[in-house]
Amino acid sequence: PHPVVPVAHASLLLPQWSQRFELESAGVTGYPLEVRYPFLDLRIVNYILALPPFPWCLQKTLLREAMLGHLPERIRLRRKTPFAGDLLAEKLRRREAAWLEQAPWSPEMDRYVGRSALPQLGFESASEGKEKSRRPWMDIRPLCLNFWLQSPRGVRYNLLAEVHNA
Repeated sequence: PHPVVPVAHASLLLPQWSQRFELESAGVTGYPLEVRYPFLDLRIVNYILALPPFPWCLQKTLLREAMLGHLPERIRLRRKTPFAGDLLAEKLRRREAAWLEQAPWSPEMDRYVGRSALPQLGFESASEGKEKSRRPWMDIRPLCLNFWLQSPRGVRYNLLAEVHNA
């Protein structure tokens, strides 16, 4: 058992984690994307498990401190609130989501995704009559990849370096 946070450490060994990761593999989702969980990176996990639980692990204190100067104070310090229902599905139903269908497509995307196979994401009027996807979290991934490829920061992973660090 972990000397400081044995329950948190033990929770990382639960079978639900491997099941979740397996269900999001490209072979299951049908999308050739690698899903990453930055907060479950072993370096982050080991760092967090080495911190004293008080005050850093209460009420997102560590994240709030890390975001000081990067987020507006009203957002950084707001109370934790659970979402009611599927927030993404609800947002996609609104008229404001219509821009998703006209989002600029990165030229690099054609190497990874066939646009004709993508489901419609944004709002559509009842007169159009097309059925919406029931998997918005899966269907939005190609759009997220598209935005990432257009990122002005030009962040790219060095896969060779990651293989050597694994």
